[in-house]
Amino acid sequence: MLAIYDGIRHNSIFYPFSFVKEVTTLLLLIVVLFELKFRLPNPRKNIFLVLFFIYVITVGTLTTFAFLHLVDNPKLSPIGMHVKTIEFFILIFLFSTYEEVTKRSYLHLANFLINAYVVYIIFSVISYFIHFPFITEFRPYRGRISSGYPTSDSQSISITLLILLFTKGQINKFILKFFVLSLGILMQATTTGFATYGFIIITVIFFGSRFVGKEALRKTYYSLFLIGLVLTIIVSFVVGYIDKKTLDAITVMVTSKSEFIIYYFKLKVFGVDSEISNHLVTATYHIRGNAVEEAMTKHNSFIELLFGKGVALAILIENQFSFLIRSYGYLGLLFYIFFIFGALFLAKQKGRNSFIFSIMAISILTLTNISQITTYLYQIAVTFSIALSICFKPQSNMEINEIES
Repeated sequence: MLAIYDGIRHNSIFYPFSFVKEVTTLLLLIVVLFELKFRLPNPRKNIFLVLFFIYVITVGTLTTFAFLHLVDNPKLSPIGMHVKTIEFFILIFLFSTYEEVTKRSYLHLANFLINAYVVYIIFSVISYFIHFPFITEFRPYRGRISSGYPTSDSQSISITLLILLFTKGQINKFILKFFVLSLGILMQATTTGFATYGFIIITVIFFGSRFVGKEALRKTYYSLFLIGLVLTIIVSFVVGYIDKKTLDAITVMVTSKSEFIIYYFKLKVFGVDSEISNHLVTATYHIRGNAVEEAMTKHNSFIELLFGKGVALAILIENQFSFLIRSYGYLGLLFYIFFIFGALFLAKQKGRNSFIFSIMAISILTLTNISQITTYLYQIAVTFSIALSICFKPQSNMEINEIES
């Protein structure tokens, strides 16, 4: 619940209590370790994750403290961001022990996550029309029906929607939940969310009947109907309620983010420095890119490029891959890539459905990596950790367990 409502906390009177997440995670880790009698999983079963964790907690910690002097703004906290990265690994470990510790199946955890997000989305819609006293900023994002973190919300809900598609349950409940989750993604009005939702929907339309078990065909047909219904409601809302200024804000947001992604891709992959027409894109790049680019490219030794310069130079970055390079060097990025492919390898051993589920979950994570630091965002870290746990330990009450037909 702390993860799901973390975005709203940012725009509420509970903003100063961000530390509660970290304290809760630490307490849960202590409880789980005692419950397991400090019996840790065999590291060879997920060697790539273990190696990445060891690298971050050793080399990453050393470089973070070694280059703290590069941060002259006391409001920025490199140590805090580094702790968040370590917390990402802790969350994966905690949810991997869910069944053993709680004696409940992952179906219970999946349903809790789905239902919690359904409630969260309904609350978000209501809070767009009613200014609750504990919300400090009413309608904080022009053009978006959101009181939280729009991109983080849309991507976390996307992973939850994916879990719903692979979860057994009554079809009438599926209809309601699919509709609400789809609405939740679209009303965030983020480019990343639109792209991710499109990826999920195209996959459902063309491959749905092949990879989610016996109920897949009905789910595919219902999904097609619900997609049309959700889009109709969104368009009707935009036309009938939102004023022209808000509609213009949505247009500017989508075009500016799209243009920035194209510019970044051309610059990094092909080395082409093209002209940017949108002033928002230009401002974003100069503010969050130039200072860090300059610090990373000038006076760097081979060792610094290999191991990074700590989190100090990556605080303003909103790209997971750039964050890893600047914080933990190219070696850190390599460990992250190994971790991703290692997760796919483990999932493939569980069967076809687990493998497809993991490909889709990691694809959503990769799309999110373009515009967010996923190891920093608690909300995404929690939902992705749950998805990985479900994937690696499928149960008979999950459709993902129906591996081979």
